[in-house]
Order: sequence, then structure tokens, then C-alpha cells
Amino acid sequence: MQRYLCLLSVILVGMTTRSERIAELEAESAEAMEQAQLHFARAAALREEARLLREGSQVATDVAALSRVDAIVAVLREAAAPLSPAQIGEALVAAGRPEDSRQTITASLDYLRKQDRVVRVGRGRYAAAA
Repeated sequence: MQRYLCLLSVILVGMTTRSERIAELEAESAEAMEQAQLHFARAAALREEARLLREGSQVATDVAALSRVDAIVAVLREAAAPLSPAQIGEALVAAGRPEDSRQTITASLDYLRKQDRVVRVGRGRYAAAA
């Protein structure tokens, strides 16, 4: 009987260790998947920056460090043509800034128009002031 209990305790200890190891592996796998997603997002941002540079856009990568309104002006200065708020938002994200809502960008454009830093050249199209 004692031998049976000893064998049973060894099996239970092995199961606990096995269960713990499974939990560790699952946690490590989840962390690795999260890191992979971050790497894929970074790779996509790098591809987008390269695409913009190939198309002639030279928006500095330090746009991310600028204030929102300064970053918008920088994007508009580098643009080949007037941009819509959605296009401005895409360019800001491609330059490494966090995504802003279209409403926030539109409000910033209105502020910049009042400061004479941006001009509206058509319905929903903006350019940097000369």
C-alpha cells in the first residue's frame, strides 16, 4: 500500500509539473505571438515609409516627435498635391505618429487655417501656406 501511495504521489507530482509546463509554454507562446505582431506592424510601417520615399515624399521620420499641428504642416509641405484629412492621417501614421481621428485632424486643420499656416484649396483639400 505504501509503495502504491509513493507511486501515486510521483505520478501526481509529474502531472502537476506537466500542467505547469503546459501553462508556461502557452504563456510563452502568447508572448511570442504578441512580439511577432509588433514586428509585422513595424515591418509594414517600414514598407510604407519606403513606398512614400519612392514616390518622392521626404517626410522626415522625426514627424512623430512633432506636435500634431506641426506634423500636419510638415506632411502638407512634402505632399506633391493638396491632401484630404484622411490622406493626411495616413501620411502621419506612415511617418510613425499614432493614429488621430479624422475629426481631430479636421479640427487641427481649422486651427491652422486661422493661423494662416494652411490653406483650403478645394472642398476637403488642404495645402501648406506659401
